[in-house]
Amino acid sequence: MAKTKDGKEEKQLIIQYVDIDSLIPAEYNPRNTTEEEKQAIRASIKRFGIVDPIIVNRHPDRLNIIVGGHQRVKEAKTLGYKKVPCVFVELTLDLERELNVRLNKNTGHFDEGMLSVHFTREFLKEVGFKDKELAFFLTDYEKKFNAINNSNCEMPIVPKFSEQYDAVIIVSTNSIDTSFLETALRIDSARSYKNSRTGKAMIITVEQFKEAWEQ
Repeated sequence: MAKTKDGKEEKQLIIQYVDIDSLIPAEYNPRNTTEEEKQAIRASIKRFGIVDPIIVNRHPDRLNIIVGGHQRVKEAKTLGYKKVPCVFVELTLDLERELNVRLNKNTGHFDEGMLSVHFTREFLKEVGFKDKELAFFLTDYEKKFNAINNSNCEMPIVPKFSEQYDAVIIVSTNSIDTSFLETALRIDSARSYKNSRTGKAMIITVEQFKEAWEQ
């Protein structure tokens, strides 16, 4: 038995040829492939055979469930394969699903509907998905909010604030109201951090508001 760098014993995977009809696709498998990718898989199998073994669960509750290799099994069947090379793992359903997603993370396409039904957004982020890859989890409101920027917001002041602060915004739409706010809140002119233009500093702290209010 081989050992890892830290001296621990490492189990060797044993490849076994298994009846292809005995293998069961995972009901949650999120991997999706285009017709072009299917053709590429078939071409590879025709030319080289199945050189990457199918990963199969042997846990009593998940016996013969495919963990990795769904598309290869599917295309091998169309090519008339009766047996395919497999390696077995013994995993609970939760660990099986995690391994499935980790194996598929960097290959092919995912069925977003299957991902959203069988996995949580937090879990998928933990195994390596980026926020932009998980946009399908967002509500319509979240999608609309995330699309707001300085060029398309209704009130082009600062469309999004850091969650580090709470904020109350008073919007002035005319010069009379602006003059009132300047006087009441003692608002001074300030230079933009983006360029040399000068405008009114319309954001103040609670402490500054209290000071102005008391006076």
